Amino acid sequence: GFFARTRSLYAGALALLLMVAGGTQASLAAENTKPGDLLYPIKVAISEPMALTFALSSEQKAGLAARFASRRVEEAAALSSEGKLDQATAGDLASRFDAQVDLLAKETTALEAKGEIAVSLAVRTDLEQTLTERVESFSVREAGEEDVLSAKAVVDDSAANQFADRVFEKSRTLATTRERLESVLSTAAAKENVDLALLRKDDTGDATASMSSTRFSAQPASVST
Repeated sequence: GFFARTRSLYAGALALLLMVAGGTQASLAAENTKPGDLLYPIKVAISEPMALTFALSSEQKAGLAARFASRRVEEAAALSSEGKLDQATAGDLASRFDAQVDLLAKETTALEAKGEIAVSLAVRTDLEQTLTERVESFSVREAGEEDVLSAKAVVDDSAANQFADRVFEKSRTLATTRERLESVLSTAAAKENVDLALLRKDDTGDATASMSSTRFSAQPASVST
């Protein structure tokens, strides 16, 4: 009856609570994982999408997208340094990286539409700088070097190079957009300075005219003889 339904309801709520708690612990444990690790799918398929879902603004979503894009580069660089970055993994990381950069572009465009150009510029510039720094961290051996011991090493080098090229391409796109936004802000600032100078000139002119009028009215009337 009623009590049975109540117990069932409480049991369901408790089960949901335990699932959420367990999921949170798993998400935390997955934070520093790389492709190939047991908990990595939780990181990219649950934790990151959930964080984006709960983001309340375009600025927050753009910031998260930038962070997750940087993670993909870190993961690729780490695997490359260990000689574990194969073509399939590099392709998967590149696709995820592209998706996050595209999301950042979407959310920063929304910011710009609301007039928050400086915020958009800051987010884009941070990611551009991060990518420029981290793409240099790839440890890639050239195929002609003596330490290349197998064809697999050459293939792995190719995978790392392809991923690095993708990151570099996105960095150039970010740089182009940064330059455009900087130009927009510079033009707006220059116009604001001109408007302010004109306003001050008008105020000075009004004040001068007012002072002249006051002096004229204060002069005594001449007495005719």
